[in-house]
Amino acid sequence: MSNLLKYEWYELRHNLIFWLTLIIPCAFGLIMFGPDYLRNDPMVPDIPHNIQGIFMATAADGILPFLIITGAFTAMLFGQQFSNRVIDHEISAGHSRAAIYTSRCIVGFIVPNLAILLALLLGCIRCFFSLPLPSTQSISYFIRTIAMLSLLNFSLISICIFFVMLFRDTAKSMAVSALFLLIICWFMAGLLQTANLVPGTAYTNTPGLALLFHPAYLIRHVLRPHLTLGEGLAAIAVAVGWTTLFLGGGYCVFRRCELK
Repeated sequence: MSNLLKYEWYELRHNLIFWLTLIIPCAFGLIMFGPDYLRNDPMVPDIPHNIQGIFMATAADGILPFLIITGAFTAMLFGQQFSNRVIDHEISAGHSRAAIYTSRCIVGFIVPNLAILLALLLGCIRCFFSLPLPSTQSISYFIRTIAMLSLLNFSLISICIFFVMLFRDTAKSMAVSALFLLIICWFMAGLLQTANLVPGTAYTNTPGLALLFHPAYLIRHVLRPHLTLGEGLAAIAVAVGWTTLFLGGGYCVFRRCELK
């Protein structure tokens, strides 16, 4: 496994798509995110007017578009490995399909989350001199929020990994992944249109089951500063459930497929 991950890292460093996956969200974050996010109606209820607040506001507004971008590029990265017969060479070298699939899942977890967190960090850095710093008590908020966001992000990226294993084609994997993530976000927006939203925010006081089991909605929900333990555990359970479903399906397809 360690050799596979070292080889994967070597391949990533020399792949333009990997760098675009990192650069594009960071460029958008640096250009678009700023103190105006707190001057306008914030998307998150009870948002503080400091660096923590800008993190909450930019995450609520930016993560979903970033997920579509990074998900599509991640599907493109993995799809290229089928087209370029990288997977075939790894199997010929004696690596099991389980190890190969696990290494792709690890990369699929790290790369999109790294790109998104870097973009949010740049947005916070841009506001560093115009907004006060949060108190040290906010450290626990950042730790638990980043951890839950990473799990929820990966639950949607796992859909892209499933499509890569299903199609084993760069163009199809990228197009279907981007379209599916876009539809998921549109579906969430449609559900919110019928919900009783807190004025000026993207939240509802009474979310239905469809929203509570929707990772895209939970990505915004876990940003709340007063999230309860039960709400946090429920969000983690949903993330694990979606991830298990799609990664399990992807592995079943990959284990039985015939490589060309």
